[in-house]
Amino acid sequence: KPSSKRIFFMSTKWLAAASVVLIAGLLIFWLTTKQSKYEKIYTVYFKPDPGLLAVMGNTEAYTFERAMVDYKEGNFEKAIATWEQLRAIQPNSDTLNYFLGVANLALQRDEKALTFLSPISENKNSSFSKEACWYRGLILIKKGLAEEGLEFVAKSNHPKRDDLLNELKQ
Repeated sequence: KPSSKRIFFMSTKWLAAASVVLIAGLLIFWLTTKQSKYEKIYTVYFKPDPGLLAVMGNTEAYTFERAMVDYKEGNFEKAIATWEQLRAIQPNSDTLNYFLGVANLALQRDEKALTFLSPISENKNSSFSKEACWYRGLILIKKGLAEEGLEFVAKSNHPKRDDLLNELKQ
């Protein structure tokens, strides 16, 4: 039966071609999604700030506290939208800027996070200075700027600071 041999031969050609395309696709996917050493370190050490205690009630800070609840629930977009409105009224609030930075970082908006966190990390009078140093250091490490990132991590008071410093020095 020549026609069945021909069908079998054509289907094996298609199967071989499909296999090559599949393997090539998987290889490209693996190469493009492979994290660098520094991205892996960032992934291990980044956790969003746990946030502030939010006491819901009739206070002047209700809007901020409602957004803090959204933030703690992982609804970073909603928290950012609310805090951006509050920031229009209080542009120099370290609390707003800090949490806007960390929320943007949780959404992998590193550059935007840096715009909020950098000034706070350089202001020793800010109550969020040391925390901002931790996150700024992590962003720099993720970008492959380990030496610069180490400087900021060293200034932080994060409980995992020494672990990260030791890991990077290896």
